[in-house]
Amino acid sequence: MSRCGSVLKITLVLVLLLLAPLGAAAQLPSPEAFFGFKMGTDGRLADWPSITKYFETVAAASPRVELVDIGPTTEGRRIIGAIISSIENINNLPALQIDNRLLADPRKLANDREVQAILTGAKAIVAIGCSIHASEIGATQSANDLLYELASANDERTVQLLDRVVVILIPSLNPDGHVTVTDWHAKMQGTPFDGAQMPWSYHKYVGHDINRDAFMLNMEENRSLARFFSREWHPQVFLAMHQMGSNGPRFFVPPNYDPIDPNQDPLIWREAALLGSAMALELESRGKTGVV
Repeated sequence: MSRCGSVLKITLVLVLLLLAPLGAAAQLPSPEAFFGFKMGTDGRLADWPSITKYFETVAAASPRVELVDIGPTTEGRRIIGAIISSIENINNLPALQIDNRLLADPRKLANDREVQAILTGAKAIVAIGCSIHASEIGATQSANDLLYELASANDERTVQLLDRVVVILIPSLNPDGHVTVTDWHAKMQGTPFDGAQMPWSYHKYVGHDINRDAFMLNMEENRSLARFFSREWHPQVFLAMHQMGSNGPRFFVPPNYDPIDPNQDPLIWREAALLGSAMALELESRGKTGVV
């Protein structure tokens, strides 16, 4: 899980750099201080109520963070997201959201001059969704570190990045599954099944297919995310943080293999491929392995 955290942080920094003065950071509790252990510690997992509380705590203390309610889950929990950016951008969030919506629908724009006028003040929107498959738990744990780092760091690089980009960090796309996985983990500790995979699915109905079933909007999670990304925000980048198994590669990045949906503009896939290749280059240059 510690490797997952490193990959998540490096990947986000690269995304922001490719797309691209804050006051002194408030005294925010670090994840280690808040949860009582370092994220990625063997045998320790932060549960969903604690993660929710940590995101609320950071949002209340940091002027760089605004917490949003994305919508309900199948079992009635809430999917949350932290909007993270510079203090100026957070204060100007309604106007940035209007610009983002206009750029997402060119039918509302009069001409190229209007587009250029909006672009002068618009910010790139980067959404990060963690652990859509709840057993791929590393990203959700790492999200706490990433939130803290972006909310508290005052180095020049972070300051410049947050001035140019609005980050929407969703710590779990499947909170119901996260609860199921962490409950099983806690129950099995100290038994012969400690660390073993759950013998049942981590969703009330369809297991892990929140992503594959998304086109049908047949689940509450899919409907909540669709509402958020079609009515509230239209990110230029959506980074879905998956996690591979314990053998072989741990993460994978674009380019994507065929077949690719022919109804999408091919330039979208080309740009995703460029972004993925740049991620792999940055990770490998820093000595990170297990990324294909």
